[in-house]
Amino acid sequence: MQIDRSLLTAAVALLGMGTSGAYAATEIQWWHAMSGQLGEKANEIAANFNAQNQDYQVVPGLQGRLHRDHDRVGRGVPRRPAAAHTRT
Repeated sequence: MQIDRSLLTAAVALLGMGTSGAYAATEIQWWHAMSGQLGEKANEIAANFNAQNQDYQVVPGLQGRLHRDHDRVGRGVPRRPAAAHTRT
């Protein structure tokens, strides 16, 4: 869990370097591969962040197995809808 919190903190710090002005909140898609209690904790971290920030909103999203996430990010390929997935 420490790595995920560090990644979120780093992303927020980078985004905080921007200028403020009249604009809609920037939505940040936070892909993760945590389910169960870890997934609930990820959602809690995002909700706490969102409650404290008006300029940015983190949207956590369960993307499946970790090795597939790394492949997807490396290739820049978006995830297919859940209905299209087949179990391998």
